[in-house]
Formats: sequence, C-alpha cells, structure tokens
Amino acid sequence: MALKSTHGRALHHELESRYSCDLAECLRLIKLDPNAACLRNNVTKKEVAAHVVLKGVWSCSFEITMVLALLESNPKCCHFKDADGNLPLHVALKADEPIEKIVLALLDSAPGTASEASGATLTPLHLACMRDNPNMTIIHRLSELSPGLASCANRTLSTPLHFACHRRKPNLTLLRLLIKAHPEALLQKNHYGLRPLHCVCSLSDHLPALALVYTQTLALDADAIMVVDHYGKTLLHLAVEAVAKDHSGSVEYEQILAQLRRQGDDETVRAVKDSLKRGEGDDAATAMAKLSLQATKEGGGGGAVSVEDEDEDEDEDEDED
Repeated sequence: MALKSTHGRALHHELESRYSCDLAECLRLIKLDPNAACLRNNVTKKEVAAHVVLKGVWSCSFEITMVLALLESNPKCCHFKDADGNLPLHVALKADEPIEKIVLALLDSAPGTASEASGATLTPLHLACMRDNPNMTIIHRLSELSPGLASCANRTLSTPLHFACHRRKPNLTLLRLLIKAHPEALLQKNHYGLRPLHCVCSLSDHLPALALVYTQTLALDADAIMVVDHYGKTLLHLAVEAVAKDHSGSVEYEQILAQLRRQGDDETVRAVKDSLKRGEGDDAATAMAKLSLQATKEGGGGGAVSVEDEDEDEDEDEDED
C-alpha cells in the first residue's frame, strides 16, 4: 500500500520552492510526521526528501540540518532508491565535494547500505574513489563496514583500484589501502583489458603512485610488462604514446622506438609516431617507458599498452548514476 503523509506532501512542496524554501517549516513538518521522511515526491514517484535535498543547490548547513533531521525522524529513508537506482548515500557521494558529516550519518543510520551498488553498478567505495581528493575518513568507514568492497567490480569490471588509479594524481594512502585489502585487483582486467597499472600509466603524472602500483604489480606478476589490453597493446605502447607527445626527438623516445623495431613492430611505431604529435608529455609516462624498456632489455617482455580513456565510462556511469 502506498505511503500516505499530508505533512510529507507539504514537505516536498516546500522543497520544490528551492530559493524560497523555509528551513524552519521543513523541520516542523518532519517533526510532526515520521512518515514524511519516507514519502516519495509527486513528480518522479521515486525520490524521498533526502534525495531532493542532496541533489539540490543548497547551503552546506541547510543540507546537514535537513538530512540529520530526516534521519532522526525516520532512518528508513536511507533505503529508498530514486529512479536511477541511487540511495541517498550514493547521491551524497557523487557531490563535487561530499559532505563528510552527511555521509557518515547516512552510514551510521543504515550500515548495510555501504555494500549496496547504485543503478550504474557502482558501490559507495567506487564513488568515493572517483575523485582527485578522496575523503579518507569516509573511505575508512566504508572499508570497516564492508571489508569486501575493494574486490567489487562494476559493470565494466573495474574495481575501486581501477578508479583510484585513473586520476591525474592518485592518492597514495588510498592506493595502499585498496591494494592491502585486495591485492588481486592489481591483476584484474576490466572490460577494456586494462589493469590498474595501465590506468595509472595512462593518466598519472605522480611518480610515487606510478612506482607503487608498478612494483606491487610486478611482485605478483613478473610478466606484467607483456600484458596486452583488448587492442593488443602492452604497457610499453601506452608509455610511448604518453611520452612522445612532446618528446618525439628525445634520446629516450628514439631508444624506445628502436626497442619496438627490434620486436618487429614497425606498424605500431608508425602509429605511435602519428598519435604522439599532440598534447604534452608527462614525467610519469617517461618513467614508465624507461621502466618498461629496462624490463624488456633484462629479458621481460616488451610492451606497451593503450588505455581506452575510462573517464568516458565514469562520465557515462555518473550520468546514469
């Protein structure tokens, strides 16, 4: 039977007024009727008040006050999903800057939601890792509530470690936590044939992060340099593509191309040269290329990789999320 709440309808009506919304009136309605927190709005028939508050453009203090009041009135509101399959927790974590107090309050009210995936198959840990400045307090709390989250993959088979590595400057503390929780994720390929090392190599300009993921991966798989993605590219190909954007005349670049030629990969060399005439090279990619070249000289494989920019998937997931 559909939930009925006169005060809940009035609450949604008040929230719809946006800029003229009266916080005192909202709090009064919430206090009068616990069911108000769980009533879905009249437009989408899916969102409860917590969704509306977390998706809107409000002040930080307004959001905190409203969410805490809703949770105190009826914690069950944490378990409602919107039309996209998102819990209030998912919506809170998708904010440009998640409000720590709100996220922790949602987790305290419904600890089980820590392991629930969104409609886009992203767990709360995936969402927490998909940012350049991850909130480690939130991430530690998620890991405590659901220790197995680090091993969960989304619909593109990407783990939280894939997303943590696919950043311009990966967070070292986060990488260590994820690797310790589930080291096997280092060897897991996503839908595009990419391991976390491929992701960090393709985007990162943060050498410590690259070194960490590189050494940890090689500790588990000595032939990691030779692993190819679904396009037949290995780490060396990926490194060359990143390095040579502005270094086509450098000694290191020519050495790497010479190594590829020795592997009889002239077609790749030509393709790499053509693709590396744009953008800027980066130090991490240079280091990766040197490491890859050294490994091939020492008897490992050669190789390179091509990373299909998974940011497109993140954007697609976030659009769906």
